[in-house]
Amino acid sequence: MPLSRREAVISVCKQHNVLIAEDDINGLLPLSPPPPLINLAPEQVIHIGGLSKCLAPGLRLGYIQAPEQWQPHLSSALYNHSLMISPLLSAIACELITQGHADRVLDTIRNEIEQRQNLVQRYLGEFAITTQKHSFHVWLKLPDYWRLTDFITAAEQHNVIVKSAEHFTPPGGTIMPAVRLAISSPASQQTLIFGLEILADLLRQPPMTSPFPL
Repeated sequence: MPLSRREAVISVCKQHNVLIAEDDINGLLPLSPPPPLINLAPEQVIHIGGLSKCLAPGLRLGYIQAPEQWQPHLSSALYNHSLMISPLLSAIACELITQGHADRVLDTIRNEIEQRQNLVQRYLGEFAITTQKHSFHVWLKLPDYWRLTDFITAAEQHNVIVKSAEHFTPPGGTIMPAVRLAISSPASQQTLIFGLEILADLLRQPPMTSPFPL
C-alpha cells in the first residue's frame, strides 16, 4: 500500500475505534519500503513480523510491537500458547542481526529475487502480470480463452505447479481468472526458466478442446 492508502486506512480505523493488526511478514524484503502502519499510529496498531519468510526458513521466530495497554494481554496469551521460544534460535537470530550478517543475507536474497523478477519479465512480460521488485510471488492474469481450472491442469501436466486465485479469495468473493507463481520456490534460475517457458507456451495458444458428442 502506498503511504496515502495507509494514512486513509488509519483514519477510518481511528474514526471507528478499530485496532489494526498489521501483518508485515515480508516487510524486510523491500529495500526502501513505505513506513509501517505502526510508525504512523503506534497507539492504533499491533505490528507482527517474522524472520522465517524473508531471512531463513529455519528461523521460526516472530516479533510483535503493540500499544502499551495491550502488551500485558499479549504477553499472557503468547506465554499460554507457546510457553517459551527456542533459546538456540533466539541466540542465532540475535547474532545474525547484531553482527550484520542478517543484512548481508537479505541483500543476497534481494539480488537473487530481482534477477528472477527480470526473468519473469523476459518470458512473461507480454502477458498480464502484477508483482513487485523484491516479491517472492507474481500474479498472472489468464487470457480470456483459458479457464482457470483448465490452465492449472495443463500446467500440472507439464510438471509446473501454480496456485489458483481461489486460494487467496475470501468466502463469497469473486475469484479472479489468475494464478500465483512462487518464483522463489525453484531451486535454481534454470529450473525457473524451464517453468516460465512452459507457461509462456501455454498462454500463447488456446487450450485443446474436444467437440461435444452428438
